[in-house]
Amino acid sequence: MARIVLFSLLLITSTFVFSKNSQAKSIKALSYNIWGLPYPIAKRVGRFKLIQKRLPKLEADIIALQEAFTKKAKTSSKSNRYPYKAFGPSSSFLKLSSGLIIMSKYPIMMTKTIKFNECQGWDCFANKGVVLARVLIENQELDVYATHLNAEGEDEGPRYHQLRDFIDFVKENSTGRKAIFLGDFNFPDSSFLHEMFTNELSLNDSHQEYVLDNPNLPDDELRGSTSSSGKRIDYVFVTPDLKVEKSMVVFKDKLYKGKQLSDHRAVISTFEL
Repeated sequence: MARIVLFSLLLITSTFVFSKNSQAKSIKALSYNIWGLPYPIAKRVGRFKLIQKRLPKLEADIIALQEAFTKKAKTSSKSNRYPYKAFGPSSSFLKLSSGLIIMSKYPIMMTKTIKFNECQGWDCFANKGVVLARVLIENQELDVYATHLNAEGEDEGPRYHQLRDFIDFVKENSTGRKAIFLGDFNFPDSSFLHEMFTNELSLNDSHQEYVLDNPNLPDDELRGSTSSSGKRIDYVFVTPDLKVEKSMVVFKDKLYKGKQLSDHRAVISTFEL
């Protein structure tokens, strides 16, 4: 009788542990170009304190900022809720940093960066590139990438070469791993670069995945425009083993002196880890 009771207890315990460990966890990731340009082209620098205040309210687990070039712009990333950070390529002689910051609620186990080999126009005054942060989320590792591609030029120009650098970097570090890719890519989803990036790395565009499952959303949400030009150029891409639950554009309201907080909107996506 005692053996039967012991066996039953072990069975119940193991079943409980299995279901607890196998339960998927929802993760929110946000990408935001905060328009933190240096003097004398900086615009409305007082808005960074408001960005700093409002970012945590979105309850993202991981945030990737672009154009955090200046000290005032970097205050946007200051929050006790995000104790772990990774930074893109730093500044050098006569060049700004990459402006990239990854903020995480979870420990960052490893970081790597690359600088792009090609650039054009004003972008050449910044060390643009990619930052990788390997994040540990409840015993699961997630590779988080952030980038900001060249704004000037045609897709066949510097953005193409930068994307090739990016793809090679990912293949070297994250083949077969769960990963997300956040940033201002400066190309629309109609560009061949979008197809090249998603096809070569077998990625899903979180906005496209969500819209496909929810075709009756309002027109503005279906378009998902993120730039002042009305185009969708900011993305959260995910590997196919991460199921997209939701994707939306935020910071659309005019919150600072009758204007939006940046010349970009932010995109936030939720997925199962």
